[in-house]
Amino acid sequence: MEGLVPIAIWLTLAMIVVGLLVIAIFGAKGLVSGKHRPWSIGAMLLPVVIFGISYAISAGGPDPAAHAGILTMLVLLFAGLAAVVVTGLKGILGF
Repeated sequence: MEGLVPIAIWLTLAMIVVGLLVIAIFGAKGLVSGKHRPWSIGAMLLPVVIFGISYAISAGGPDPAAHAGILTMLVLLFAGLAAVVVTGLKGILGF
């Protein structure tokens, strides 16, 4: 059973890479064909930028990639919650 763990990890990483490649290919195709605006494609890079900043902040620690991943998740979680609250307030207050 212990031998399956590294295989499962590599398969998971391979599926993530394939998924990211498909997203990049179809994003570029949509951008070239005019279906998407450049800022909407650029918004897809926001987690990568936040991860890079988090990685730079946690570079001195024992496992900077794991720490940066957790920081990225927390920042995006709270940004999403803030967006939901602001959107709800705009709907309630009629802005």
